[in-house]
Amino acid sequence: MAEILRRTGTCLLPIIKSEVTAAAKIIKPCRNNVLNLARNLKRGRLKMSKQMNVLLIMMDQLRADTLGCMGHPIIKTPNLDRLAKQSTLFTQAYCTTPLCVPSRTTLFTSQYAGYKRGRFSNGIILGEKDQHLPGVLRENGYELVMVGKNHAFVDEYMRTWAFCEMYDLRGKEEKDFCSPLTPEDRRVRNWRHNQDIVPIQEGVVKVPQPGGIQADPNVSQTEHALRYLKSRDRNRPFFMYYSFESPHFPYVVPEEYFDLYDPETMPGPEGREPLLGGMPTRLWMQYYGQKYDTLSLWDYKRVQATYLAQVSLVDSQIGRVLDCLEQTGEMDSTLIVFTADHGDFWGNHDLIGKTNAVYQDLLRIPLMIRIPGVTAGENTEAMTDNTDVAPTLLELLDIPVPGSMQGRPVTGIARTGQGTHRDHILAESRLGEIPALTVDQLKEAIVNRNELMQKEGHSWFGKRQMGWVRGYVRQDGMKVITNENDITEMFDLNRDPLERHNLAEDPVFAGLRQELLDQMDEALKEKYAWKASDEM
Repeated sequence: MAEILRRTGTCLLPIIKSEVTAAAKIIKPCRNNVLNLARNLKRGRLKMSKQMNVLLIMMDQLRADTLGCMGHPIIKTPNLDRLAKQSTLFTQAYCTTPLCVPSRTTLFTSQYAGYKRGRFSNGIILGEKDQHLPGVLRENGYELVMVGKNHAFVDEYMRTWAFCEMYDLRGKEEKDFCSPLTPEDRRVRNWRHNQDIVPIQEGVVKVPQPGGIQADPNVSQTEHALRYLKSRDRNRPFFMYYSFESPHFPYVVPEEYFDLYDPETMPGPEGREPLLGGMPTRLWMQYYGQKYDTLSLWDYKRVQATYLAQVSLVDSQIGRVLDCLEQTGEMDSTLIVFTADHGDFWGNHDLIGKTNAVYQDLLRIPLMIRIPGVTAGENTEAMTDNTDVAPTLLELLDIPVPGSMQGRPVTGIARTGQGTHRDHILAESRLGEIPALTVDQLKEAIVNRNELMQKEGHSWFGKRQMGWVRGYVRQDGMKVITNENDITEMFDLNRDPLERHNLAEDPVFAGLRQELLDQMDEALKEKYAWKASDEM
């Protein structure tokens, strides 16, 4: 087929272009896609009958250690553990900006947040004109499929995908380019909007979600994924973005999973007592802003138990998709990546969820890469970050990596589990465009929190969390964090993996602190001095 396409591409090109011009007047969003297909026909680059499918499985806010294959002592994740045995498991994988949209756009573009447009906000998402992994795959003949949480691409672009069913933190989204909501979809969505039961942000939910397991959004979105896989056109490879909202808040599960883990067996918060210092002041402001000071020890444990149950529920749905690929004979022709956008505090530092911070709880993510026909089951401690995912996939598919991608492929390690990659991780987070408040201003806001809550609503503390936070993690386990207008932090992760003991002000470590700060400055200069090959 590929040889026929190469021989006939040149003579067919005028006809194809003519048809494209006419079709574009009717179906404008498809114009660029058809032109790219025509261009690739001429170059002889399309190998549809031989090209691997790509399944990108993403969970939202999943801690790297909350999987059986990553050593968690009680979590039940048999399907992801099965996938890990068929994959190379990267045990030192990181996101570089621990917030949903910035992390996802970093993965898809292979560009660090801050480069060009500054993707630090959940409000900055990608379109057709941006260079990203799905766009490159479409140019090379792939059918694009979206099932689950988006948080990466604008609706106008999603309309052009071949199959799309979108979900958010309340359940199935009502989009005119997706299938209609069922009565159960609406029931769950309305229940999750009830703030008397489900907090507007991270917090404890003390009752199971109604409707049973079949009404759960994780289950219903998987039904859509299976519908596509069973009915799709097998003459064309697919890229599926199969993305779960869980275990992001709201921390809810149906009754069948509500008692899967006993809250009394959970560790509870493992942080430091409030107001005794240690953390940046804005994090104490979040502690009080989210009213964590009103949570009991049992409340924390209930959140932790539900979080684990969410992970197990998603694991069961991933198992259904893996089984479907086996049953349809496509497992051996599908490249699979499993990862997350960022982690969750899970009670560490007395916090739940995420924030403008770069602690290990939020930065470390799971990463598995399963390559058909490659003996796997290897674990690697090679450091990698989520800019490396897109170029790795493209290299494995024998598709040229665009010069706009900053990441470095880990293809060799993915194939063998052997070798090293990065010697450090650079992470950045920033909320808002205005300078960070001073420590005194933040402390004043904490004192006046009840008045601010009445005047400004629940988001009063979010408006005051702006400012730069930067982290530099070295391969030897030493880490430094700078917080705009606030303290510097330094940790020895080998001895202090929960980052409880700040060494930055200890004079014994003054030289090491300066060394780490200098190395972070050099990494920042390299990051922002980088130029895409098409800009040179």
